[in-house]
Amino acid sequence: MPTIDRRSFLGSLGAAAVAGTLPRPLKAFLVPGDAPQLPRAPRVALFHEPDFPTLDARPISERMLRAALDGLETTELGVADLGTLAPDAFDVLLNPYGSAFPKDAWQPILDFLADGGNWVNVGGVPVSVPVRREGREWRPEIRQTAYHKTLGITQAFPVDAGVLSDYVANPLVAAASELAGGVEAETVYELYYRLTREKEFPDEDGSDGPREGVLTPLLSVMGTGEHPVAAPVVRLDRMQGPYAGGRWVLANFDGSISAAALRVLVEDAALGSRQLTVRPSLACYRDGERPAVTVTLKTPGSERRGTGLTCRVEVFDDRDEPIAAADLPLEGGGFVAAAAATLESALGRLEPGLYRVEAALGSADPSFDGLRATSGFWIYDHELLAGGRPFTTDAHNLLRDGEPYIVTGTSYMATDVHRRFLLEPNPHVWDRDFAAMRRAGVNMVRTGIWTGWKRYMPGPGSANEATLRALDAFLLSARRHDVPVIFTFFAFVPESWGGANPYLDPRALEVQKEFISRVVERYKEMNDVIWDLINEPSCCSPLRLWQTRPNYDEHETRTWHEWLRERFSAETDEDLKAKLAELWRTLPEEALALPRLQEFGDRDIFEGLRPLKAMEYRFFANDVFTRWAQEMVATIREAGNPQQLVTVGQDEGGTYERPAPMFHGPVVDFTSNHTWWLNDDLLWDSVVTKTPDRPNLISETGIMFYERIDGSAWRTECESRDLLERKLVLAVATDSAGFIEWIWN
Repeated sequence: MPTIDRRSFLGSLGAAAVAGTLPRPLKAFLVPGDAPQLPRAPRVALFHEPDFPTLDARPISERMLRAALDGLETTELGVADLGTLAPDAFDVLLNPYGSAFPKDAWQPILDFLADGGNWVNVGGVPVSVPVRREGREWRPEIRQTAYHKTLGITQAFPVDAGVLSDYVANPLVAAASELAGGVEAETVYELYYRLTREKEFPDEDGSDGPREGVLTPLLSVMGTGEHPVAAPVVRLDRMQGPYAGGRWVLANFDGSISAAALRVLVEDAALGSRQLTVRPSLACYRDGERPAVTVTLKTPGSERRGTGLTCRVEVFDDRDEPIAAADLPLEGGGFVAAAAATLESALGRLEPGLYRVEAALGSADPSFDGLRATSGFWIYDHELLAGGRPFTTDAHNLLRDGEPYIVTGTSYMATDVHRRFLLEPNPHVWDRDFAAMRRAGVNMVRTGIWTGWKRYMPGPGSANEATLRALDAFLLSARRHDVPVIFTFFAFVPESWGGANPYLDPRALEVQKEFISRVVERYKEMNDVIWDLINEPSCCSPLRLWQTRPNYDEHETRTWHEWLRERFSAETDEDLKAKLAELWRTLPEEALALPRLQEFGDRDIFEGLRPLKAMEYRFFANDVFTRWAQEMVATIREAGNPQQLVTVGQDEGGTYERPAPMFHGPVVDFTSNHTWWLNDDLLWDSVVTKTPDRPNLISETGIMFYERIDGSAWRTECESRDLLERKLVLAVATDSAGFIEWIWN
């Protein structure tokens, strides 16, 4: 079997072979290979120093530690000994001192984690307070974020959990059930994570990147409603990147923990990172197509050999009745094991609706036994998709059945894969989330494509059918819960598909129209979908987002000249030059040129710069954007349903620098504003983006995350809550059609 680099863990899957007879009509295909070894007792590296301070947590007594680690192969390591840390010597590092950690041992700790080492941190905010020895005393240094930011933990916010008593263990994690009675938190330190380091598309501002980890709450503490308030114990599986293979279990709270609960954390972390997924070949199947699923187990920390794994796969209909099941030997080489199965035709025609797929590992190896994953798929339901009620508008509101429909919405993609929701679809997650949104009072969702448009349509005539099937499933999931959807086609600048100018090159425009047509034609019988042409547009240069600046290509130059001749009623270029030279106080020979970038800046002495020309260009750019929007709206009207509304989701930049609702408002059904950055201008921005004859929706609002110059968070969670409440209230109070907050997940 070839050796595979753990950091990339691509896995060699080999050729497929028939699995054999199955208990229900699932036809299975296997990927052959080796299975895991039986585990031994975890080897625990316990950091221990006499009198070392415990911060933001209750001290754990030596008696408690002995009880928790009884029977495990435990080695106490002082600061000087931590240099011996290595994943081949220890299965897990345990730090029982809360936020405190030994500064002098930071590098060996970091090296251990970078080599895929597993880690348990009990209490507080991990590695936030470096501690060093001064004589006979341990001295904590100033609290800081620098160390844990290296690990992908950006900030921590204290949440008062003392008044809460309802603890809920994650039902999908077998070990978590033992935590609910063993943890009592007074303060939970909610951690912010950033588990992507690089953009997949460096030139796209909305690009995501490779997900380096999977975060799972093991224990949640609930408020008065059904939604969790905080997660005192979380698990972070590092699946790729610099810490690939490691499992970090973080008990980020100040309170009590039992010996049994502490042992669960250590044993769970010692297993290393692993992820079981089950994924249908398509998110939505049409009549007569046979659904197929693939089960994949990834263990980037080590190659698993020796003991067979069996995956129980079951399919349930939307009445929760089982319709198919199979036990699949799950095999593979390197760090990946997989199997695939197809529902056989003997099962008969599947009725339209949502189906759930459950996968659970069974093994003589208890470290794998019970590992679970859930997904789903739709059988296309035309009646459901077409059953929504359409929207109309008056001068102030969206209307449904002739009555004002005050939007109380949220942005949403997916809680598991976020912006890749149409590339890695999971209708089961969507259905769960839409149900929770409805219970929370959400009555509209805004979603769309923020990045990677060539993954959806590589070029003219080559749409990605799998992503369209995913959109089928997403919209069906929304319809199932009567949640209208605003779908956004582009973000920041429209994709040009090789064109020189995203707004003016005919090559770009034709592919954009084809892209939009492919989508809207598919849903022309759907009444409660709204189309957003582009999120927060800039014009015209893709290289200078958030500004209005020229692109300096031939299409823009030609259109600029044509626009000037029409605007200033000049019959000849010489006549136009003369008019512009006088108007802009410039030399005749430079009158027709696009403004230079320097001419857009504010300054005290302008020397040879012509800011009047730059001002004129902003009018030109608004006209260019409005014409582009008009063309795209016409495409939607021609290919889709004329009752479907169209908007443009601009932010506060439309009040001064970028395409403005006052200009493009007449060509859309309602305008939109995003109150995001300018918190002192909330009232003003809502007023100046509202046109007299149509509604204005605050289609994105939320709290932009800021940091202080010392790296700490600018606002507390309570301050963020109060600011968000202010934004939501003002969104309704300023004659807006409602609000959509960013973001559900």
